[in-house]
Amino acid sequence: MANTNPEPVKRLMCEFNKPNNVSELVKYWLAFLLGMFADPLFADIEDLLESAKTQVDKLDAAEIKAAGKIPGAVAARDTELLKSNIIMDKVLAKVQEAGDDDIPNSKTLFETHQLKIRVRSKTEKGEFEATQGKVSKTIDVQHQVIDGRVAYLFMISPDKLKWYVGAYGTTANNTVTDCNDLDLVVGVTYYLKSQTCKKGEYSDWSQIVEVPCI
Repeated sequence: MANTNPEPVKRLMCEFNKPNNVSELVKYWLAFLLGMFADPLFADIEDLLESAKTQVDKLDAAEIKAAGKIPGAVAARDTELLKSNIIMDKVLAKVQEAGDDDIPNSKTLFETHQLKIRVRSKTEKGEFEATQGKVSKTIDVQHQVIDGRVAYLFMISPDKLKWYVGAYGTTANNTVTDCNDLDLVVGVTYYLKSQTCKKGEYSDWSQIVEVPCI
């Protein structure tokens, strides 16, 4: 088993860069959604984007009425704002997922879509190793146990370009087998790395470990 020690790549988190004014927020969200519709990376969530745009349009109409001081309009606007926040957070989660799937390029993705970027990397990283499993087409992963309630994320890749979730949970020792969108192939060398999460804070990624699948 060979180890490589690249510079740690931190997981970036994206947020909306929300203006305080509702009318400006509507403009920001509509521009954001326009960019999402134009990005082929998000073609599979077009229905969600359509629903989000419909809701933001409702917020726009409600804000116009609220600005006109129509009785009850402010309360109605606030209701539409709440609904808009909920569905736009769902869209934002899809962008975060895309960024997590391609962490080295996530900064460019988030900036392209006018999102605020922050780094969450305060949890202890700990030691990580991976070895061939006792059963064919499995890889055993072991992470140093971190004190407290900690989640352990193990990622796997056939090429260090596209990463997949191999295992996730509160167990420091786990086994990676066939996972969503990635079937392990005997004879192929896979790359694995780990990250810990504690109280919403994420560690740096571990070193990358190479393991041939048998």
